[in-house]
Amino acid sequence: MSKCLICFEHWKDCECNFANDNHDLDRVVIIPPVELVLTRSYFHRLAIATANLNLSRRKIPDWMASALYRDDIIFIDHGRRIIIQDEAIETAFNNELGFRWLSDFKAFAISPPLQNPQNRLAERLQLLATSFWVHSPAIARHFAR
Repeated sequence: MSKCLICFEHWKDCECNFANDNHDLDRVVIIPPVELVLTRSYFHRLAIATANLNLSRRKIPDWMASALYRDDIIFIDHGRRIIIQDEAIETAFNNELGFRWLSDFKAFAISPPLQNPQNRLAERLQLLATSFWVHSPAIARHFAR
């Protein structure tokens, strides 16, 4: 095999920092691209899954943190391994620690949006979708149908 199974680079160019024989694809989570999470259908399905968590808007960031701040998961974004910073969730939500946006977002589970989400929501949606890919990949794979 001439390419890395994680970043898809040639082994000599691989930046994953793992030995060639230590790849465990169950530990690899690919962050959904911005173009995908900003579609109406993805947004709507993500809202349905979020509403079905039956968590309050203040508990959802805790649930996200338990998925995103882990050492046993390899996160890949555009073919490169990334480390999600410890304040990524707060930054994505503009340090609005009441997370009121999540209440509005869950409302889209009932009525789908009429237009694509705005670009400023991309990071929030990516982090939320990535959390589902860690906790419930069987659910997350249906977001892009």
